[in-house]
Amino acid sequence: MFDYIFDRLAVEGDKGGGLQRPIVMTECILNPATTLSMTAELLFEYYGASSLVLGSDTAFAYAHHARAGRIGGNGMAVCIGHET
Repeated sequence: MFDYIFDRLAVEGDKGGGLQRPIVMTECILNPATTLSMTAELLFEYYGASSLVLGSDTAFAYAHHARAGRIGGNGMAVCIGHET
């Protein structure tokens, strides 16, 4: 999956083969810790990512709207759910 994503986005590694780029990924709510651990291990060890930020899309959306000034001091983010 990551090979396809990096290929389609034309992301190339450095001369040593690593990405040397920070990666930001959204994750599903209640994603098992083992899945997160394996994802981080894969990105760091195989792809050579320089850093990784994993967070819920709800939290990222709230932070974006708060930073843009669309939330007047208080707000609430609600995750409606997902299908797998």
